[in-house]
Amino acid sequence: MSTLQPQSAAVYNNLGYTLQQQGKLDEAVACYQRALEIQPKYTEAEVNLGNILHRQGKLTTEQQAYYAALNHRLGIACKKAGDLKTAVTYYQQAIALQPDLAEAHYNLGDVLQQQGQVDAAQKSYLQAIKYNPDNAYAYNNLGAILEQKGQLAKAVKSYQQALKLKPNLAIIHNNLGNVLKSLGRFEAAVESYQQALKLNQYLAQVHYNLANTFKKLNKLEAAAASYKQALKIKPDFDYAKFGLVMSQIPIIYTSSEEIQVKRNLYQQALQNLAAKYQADNQKKRANAATAIGSLQPFYLAYQGLNDRDLQCIYGEMICQIMSSRYPQWSQPIELPKLKVNEKIRIGFVSGFFSNHSNWKIPIKGWVENLDKSEFELFGYHTGAKHDRETKIAAKAFDKFTQGPLVFEKWCELIQQDKLHILIFPEFGMDPITMKLGCLKLAPIQMTSWGHPNTSGLPTIDYYLSSDLMEPENGQEYYTEKLVRLPNLSIYYTPLAIQPKTVTKKDIGIEDNEIMFWCCQSLYKYLPQHDDIFPRIAQNLKNCKFVFIKHESQYVNEVFSQRLNSAFAELGLHYQDYCIFLPRLNAATFAGTAAMADVFLDSMGWSGCNSSLEAIAHNIPTLTLPGDSMRGRHTLAILKMMGVEETIATNKEEYVNIAVRLGQDAEYRQHISQQVAQNKHKLYDDVKLMRALEDFLFQVVNKPRRFAQREIAEIFQLAVQHQRANRFAEAENLYRQILEKQPEHAEALYGLGMLAQQMGQLQTAEQCLSTATQVQPDSVKIWFSLGNLHQAQGQLTAAEVAYQCAIALRPDAVPIYNNLGYTLEQQGKFDEAVACYQKALEIQPNCVEAEANLGNTLYAQKKLSVEQQLYYSVLNRRLGMSRQKVGDLKTALAYYRQAIALHPDLADTNYNLDEGNLEEAIADYQKVLEINTHDRESGLNLGKIHQQQVSI
Repeated sequence: MSTLQPQSAAVYNNLGYTLQQQGKLDEAVACYQRALEIQPKYTEAEVNLGNILHRQGKLTTEQQAYYAALNHRLGIACKKAGDLKTAVTYYQQAIALQPDLAEAHYNLGDVLQQQGQVDAAQKSYLQAIKYNPDNAYAYNNLGAILEQKGQLAKAVKSYQQALKLKPNLAIIHNNLGNVLKSLGRFEAAVESYQQALKLNQYLAQVHYNLANTFKKLNKLEAAAASYKQALKIKPDFDYAKFGLVMSQIPIIYTSSEEIQVKRNLYQQALQNLAAKYQADNQKKRANAATAIGSLQPFYLAYQGLNDRDLQCIYGEMICQIMSSRYPQWSQPIELPKLKVNEKIRIGFVSGFFSNHSNWKIPIKGWVENLDKSEFELFGYHTGAKHDRETKIAAKAFDKFTQGPLVFEKWCELIQQDKLHILIFPEFGMDPITMKLGCLKLAPIQMTSWGHPNTSGLPTIDYYLSSDLMEPENGQEYYTEKLVRLPNLSIYYTPLAIQPKTVTKKDIGIEDNEIMFWCCQSLYKYLPQHDDIFPRIAQNLKNCKFVFIKHESQYVNEVFSQRLNSAFAELGLHYQDYCIFLPRLNAATFAGTAAMADVFLDSMGWSGCNSSLEAIAHNIPTLTLPGDSMRGRHTLAILKMMGVEETIATNKEEYVNIAVRLGQDAEYRQHISQQVAQNKHKLYDDVKLMRALEDFLFQVVNKPRRFAQREIAEIFQLAVQHQRANRFAEAENLYRQILEKQPEHAEALYGLGMLAQQMGQLQTAEQCLSTATQVQPDSVKIWFSLGNLHQAQGQLTAAEVAYQCAIALRPDAVPIYNNLGYTLEQQGKFDEAVACYQKALEIQPNCVEAEANLGNTLYAQKKLSVEQQLYYSVLNRRLGMSRQKVGDLKTALAYYRQAIALHPDLADTNYNLDEGNLEEAIADYQKVLEINTHDRESGLNLGKIHQQQVSI
């Protein structure tokens, strides 16, 4: 057994720290002083000594500055060594000693930003700027945070201020260009990138960014030149290689002849790139994997042609690249034989689990209405956007994961879930989705028409489409096996948007003029069909065609020039008939659509979301079906309603129907009434859902557990009632199911959750307990039962339920967090700490688990003063977030924990104005004891006293 030397400075330092944690400050000071006697240049001991003396109020201003500098220096050293957490502690202590130490605020912000603590980093940068307004780097980093948070206008101002201070920093010009591009200010972005290149012409990334912006402007020659320049500087710049290929595809075309010219150029460039990667060694191909999905042939589908062959070249090329990088995720996965009681596990990968057309169609309807007694659903949200629809999506899945995550982590997560089927609702818009689709992460992989074009990926087995939309030769358009689902292939519910009141005069139309609603993106209008607008106008003088501007002024100009030529051929001026509105928010868009007289569907690329939204307002809708599915959406919608009079068979008929609808108010009203009477047929399509389920059962070779279709339909209706808070109706339907199928686990679960919502806790516990016996492998049932037990204070039972859930899903952060809290409530602190640490190992940015960990360590007296401050701030943040969503009970608990950790955190108490008044009074009085001049606490205390008097 080894022994320690009694004269070891490190031993005295560590003993001092232990005594400090116990509140034995004088003894701790003596230990630190002894350590410094032994080793006078022992910086850590010197810093610890200074921090204690500061707490005791024994330092002069000069000494505080000295020790602040020491802490700051140690923070820098820890950051260099990669110990970011300790660096944060030292920076915070430096600031406590010298609040105006601007450098410490800046460096703290830098570390917090690296840790993903965006809000805290932002505050630090603002403090750095407050104490040193000349710090250009602080403005630059603040701009990056504002950009990340979507506050783009503020980010622009921050970058501009940085450039006022440091106009010769190319990186800041580049960063400003990135934000301007995101704002659609493409010309300004070009200027920023060009300014960066004037300062340093050898920045390949800036040439690449400039090229992408030129591409947005549809200046393809300039884009190609910039991609080439990036490659000249950096020959293995794979992002630029893909950019050069994609720059052959314009956003919009000046003529129909240009389509074929550009298509040929794209085909040649694509074949050349594919041949190059084919000839490369495996290492070079593997390196190219990072660029996959960065730029995709999105606009290829808008040429109105069959893209199967081109997409096949593209798909095989990128799959080969991804296979070279990730061979472990590129092998076929054998479909296991499913047990009778086993659910089919289906994953959905998308970057658009938010208020986006892809969520509206097709994902939302499918996910919400698949029979949860037969299917277990997993959602993988690769996008960063989080809104109301994201919360709805998260509730619809049994397991929902949102990024950002590193790509390899996505692969691991998906494969760990042991899916039977993986569905990619779209390819072509989200980079991560495209990369994942190149791999084999499930035995069966499918795509659909979120972006209606074949993926070309040999890894995708099926394409889910609409039988009504597909032509007879539909399979010719796909590399995947085409699946023709009945009707529209979607379960659609009308959008709950309150339209803003808009009048014709508001947009420049006289009341007696016919408004043709032409709301598609301008690149959907092909040049060979421009003549329909002047031909309609020639026969109907009092009309206006209302378009929506594109974000690129260049695109708007090309389209306007095309219209000018088309109208001029018939001796008309397009300005007399065409109106271009700016991009509209949802309410204004709905209000504008509602006042339209006729919806003119675009040819070649038909409307779906836009058609459905026009039909919601009973607008007569006119279409001419195209050759492929993407040109036949509105055809299918009108056929399903049985309103086929406005389906044209050729352009001549299209123009004639449009003219008649414009001239004949009675006919227009007749069509509008037909739409009103039949649009219900488009909504809540149960037949489609049962057909989709039948197909999913078929591909995994498994029969339904509950064979009666009637049961599935009753169950789905019960779920809809429960979502709409129609509790009595939902309860009645759940009980109907259980009378026929007593072991219907999902009905038991639904009834249990419903009983909990209604406050019938005994019934809820009985239903959930029975459900666990019927389906012991259901994570959500065990988790919900654990939550129910915890809410009732049944901690031992809650612990057992959570442990069962974790055994089934050992990567579930919420379960570890809740189990930790249950253990903490029982005084099992070490076990609770282990649970919180496991949660943070899986998801390092889980603030709730981190705060709970801090609270448990505080209960064990294991936190330093600096750590108490850190965890106090975390609790305060959680309290604010719970208060915002109306969960006042939890908010109060977090606020009080924040105060317990750090009583000087006075502004925490500002939020304690709800709940128990006596406790709130005590909290506000505590604030006033700390700060007698705290005006807000005084006001809130006065309000409470007034409330008590009125009561």
